[in-house]
Amino acid sequence: PSMTYPFGITIGRDHDIYVADTISGVFRFDGASGSFVDQISSTSANNLAFGSDHNLYVIHHNTIVRYDQNGASLGVFATAPHVGAYYDLAFGPDGNLYVSSRGPDRIDKFDGSTGAFIGLFIDYGPSGVFDPRRIIFHSDGFMYVVSEDSNEIRRFDPASGALIDIFASGSNLSECAG
Repeated sequence: PSMTYPFGITIGRDHDIYVADTISGVFRFDGASGSFVDQISSTSANNLAFGSDHNLYVIHHNTIVRYDQNGASLGVFATAPHVGAYYDLAFGPDGNLYVSSRGPDRIDKFDGSTGAFIGLFIDYGPSGVFDPRRIIFHSDGFMYVVSEDSNEIRRFDPASGALIDIFASGSNLSECAG
């Protein structure tokens, strides 16, 4: 197997490198040598992240599938409550899972333990997001979202989802959105 369109990347507790490929699935590479270890999934994957339970969470279009530490599928963890594709995911300081969506542009919130949909966390619009791409939770306590259509990095309150400010903006931000 070979990667076709690598998109997301993360490092596991085992120090291996995990790559989401939007066409070919999920690949694992040895963190020291870069050697191919295995292909965890052959289903198109948009992005991936490890949870505090050390399991791997992978976006497959509009579902999030959980894999154990050995790469075995534990099944669907969460499903989008709407039509559209998920793009990125991050676990927040509250332990819940936040997922960006394109079409509709929004960020959804799921229970980080059960995968139950909690609700729409940040909606489309001037005080929300425009084509949200990447999500991170910073050590400063805020959630940052790359909003591609507005060429901005927006900073949000992680408890309420309220827009704090436009942290950065500029036409070159779309290049970092992936």
